[in-house]
Amino acid sequence: MNIPSPIFVGYFPKITAHRNDLKTDKGEIWLKNEIVEEISSVSNCISKGPEGWIDKWKHNDLGFYDTEESALSVIPGNHEKYDLYAYKLYPVEFIEGKTVNYKVESGAIESLDSYKFIGYDVVNRSGADFFECSALSCSNGCEVFPVNQFCLIQDFEDAVQCCKKISEDIAGAETVKRPDGTLEYHGKWEPGPYYLIDVFRKK
Repeated sequence: MNIPSPIFVGYFPKITAHRNDLKTDKGEIWLKNEIVEEISSVSNCISKGPEGWIDKWKHNDLGFYDTEESALSVIPGNHEKYDLYAYKLYPVEFIEGKTVNYKVESGAIESLDSYKFIGYDVVNRSGADFFECSALSCSNGCEVFPVNQFCLIQDFEDAVQCCKKISEDIAGAETVKRPDGTLEYHGKWEPGPYYLIDVFRKK
């Protein structure tokens, strides 16, 4: 299918994790892809947002902020350690090898002239209110797919193929029945629909 144009969905402040921050208890860097210098993913798993941001309820339905002002207002104390990101979401879900249209409500976009496009991220949303894990960083997808220094994909077609491949892998992933009869998912990627997102960072 043809992928529709992306829609602006908001801003978010993060403390961007750099390569030297990604160490195990033994002091070894766990990220094996040496191209990656920092994690600029949509997910909050590694590069985190301000503490308590969600409790302030200034975010929109996707967990982002409609204006820079509202995004900056949830940062406690010093703003200098935070990077401000902006996102555009492609209105498509990648689900178990298939692509389906996904309705996206656009926020009140401001000019992104002061932002730089730094790559595409591939993120799941398995039923939670907001986006969850970025496959390229959280699931070490950067060891499988071509990424740039920000742990994002630089080429659009590569990003689309990444979304398709992950969704196909999930469709074929094993589930194991627990003693109580419920199913436990076993797969390389986090389960759920995946989404393709343009990532911008303020210059």
